[in-house]
Amino acid sequence: DMRSLRPVNLTAHKRLQDLSSKSFNLEIQVTRKNITVVRDNIHKVYEKIGEKSQGFMSHDGMHVLVLHPLKGELMLARQFLTHQPAEHRNLVDCLKNIQPGRIIIVVAV
Repeated sequence: DMRSLRPVNLTAHKRLQDLSSKSFNLEIQVTRKNITVVRDNIHKVYEKIGEKSQGFMSHDGMHVLVLHPLKGELMLARQFLTHQPAEHRNLVDCLKNIQPGRIIIVVAV
């Protein structure tokens, strides 16, 4: 059984250092009329304003937001009207396809 030291993966090491040294605050506000996500009290990352249409608000359902783990920038925003048939399957598929390490925010209205 031969064991030896492996060379350090400098790219992975730097990425781990960056992850541990950076942080940011997220504020998520959900009201009857809108959804807002703000980073560091300044940058509006996501906003969905509801308007009444065909008996429901346009921001109803499940919102899936994916943020970059280092920058806090929005990478994906999807809305799922879960009262519609088969939309729950689309939600599951979306969640399955998100890369590990991303920040996931799920908001239900």
